[in-house]
Amino acid sequence: MKTIVLILVLVAAASAQLGGVGQTGANSIGGAGAGRGAGGLASLFPQPRNWGPKVYGPGANNRFAFQPNPFQMERALAIANQVPGALIFLDVNGEIKFTDRFGREADIIHPSGIDLGELIEN
Repeated sequence: MKTIVLILVLVAAASAQLGGVGQTGANSIGGAGAGRGAGGLASLFPQPRNWGPKVYGPGANNRFAFQPNPFQMERALAIANQVPGALIFLDVNGEIKFTDRFGREADIIHPSGIDLGELIEN
């Protein structure tokens, strides 16, 4: 009986320190105070930008991956939206590649002969 009471007290104390998941405010998880102290990983690894349905891969929507250059990503999305069936593979190191729906690398060539994939390379 004493063991059960002790476990309940520990659980109650732990839940009181965490604040409660449903609460919002400075002392709750993810609130204004989340960036302070040693537990503030929210400032180190911010929520990544959702680039939409044309972007996939291990770097897409992954807060621990290197984020791509936003200017290059916007250019890649503009190109991929004009080419039917073109997708963008985003690697964990921020590398952007054009692929088809099977994951094979796609060469997107402009009618003037310019490889548009080279426009987004670093």
